[in-house]
Amino acid sequence: MKNIRIVIVFFCLAILTSLFFATTAYCRYGVTPFDASPSAPFLLSPASDNVDLTGKSELSFQWERSQLYLTDHFDFKVYKGYVTSQDNLIFKKQLDAYDYPAMVPTSYFEAGQTYTWTLVQVFSSGIKSERAFDSFRISKK
Repeated sequence: MKNIRIVIVFFCLAILTSLFFATTAYCRYGVTPFDASPSAPFLLSPASDNVDLTGKSELSFQWERSQLYLTDHFDFKVYKGYVTSQDNLIFKKQLDAYDYPAMVPTSYFEAGQTYTWTLVQVFSSGIKSERAFDSFRISKK
């Protein structure tokens, strides 16, 4: 009888330890069952007031990629100007987790204009990150 109790206690401890480490690993990657909006992706480029499109057919959008194995997709949008409203939306695409970098044809952009791009990471659980956004300006020719 004593051996059975020891085995039961051992299995209970093993299960609790496994749950602890699984929860810790889950929390470490920014997505927890208690977090309704994980932190936004970190946008890298374009992010300057002097984006040169000379000789380019596409503009590359890059961000720090993390937690990819938990990611279902990214919601990527580009707006003309600083206002991120439907009226200013010029480009929208749902990107696969491994679709990187996002490429947008240069025909969407005008010299001297400012644009804002946004990115939301959507996890396999359906949880969405906060929206990341940055602005850039196309240099005049």
